[in-house]
Amino acid sequence: MNALDDLRAANLGDPRDAILQPHLDATVERAKAEPWVVVAHDATEFSFSSDRDGLGPINDSGHGFSAHLASVISADGQRRPLGAAGPICTRGPALHS
Repeated sequence: MNALDDLRAANLGDPRDAILQPHLDATVERAKAEPWVVVAHDATEFSFSSDRDGLGPINDSGHGFSAHLASVISADGQRRPLGAAGPICTRGPALHS
C-alpha cells in the first residue's frame, strides 16, 4: 500500500482531486465570461524507463500512464488559454486505442 492508498482507505478521498478542483472551477468561471470557447482534446502516454510505484506497463520497455487532457481556449480569434477541463488518467496502456 502507498500513501495514496492510505488516504483512500481513511475516506479522505483522492488528494489529487482537491489539488485540481480549484483549477477546474477557475476554468469554468473564465469560460462563462466568453461568448464561445473551444475545448481541444488530446490523449498521450507518459512512459518511464524504470518501474515506479502505482504505474502500469505502458509499452514494451517501461511503465507509465495514459492521460486524456482537455484545454479550454477562447474562440474569439485570439485563442487565449482559459484553463484545463476534465483530465482522465489511467494506468497502463492507451485511452486512445
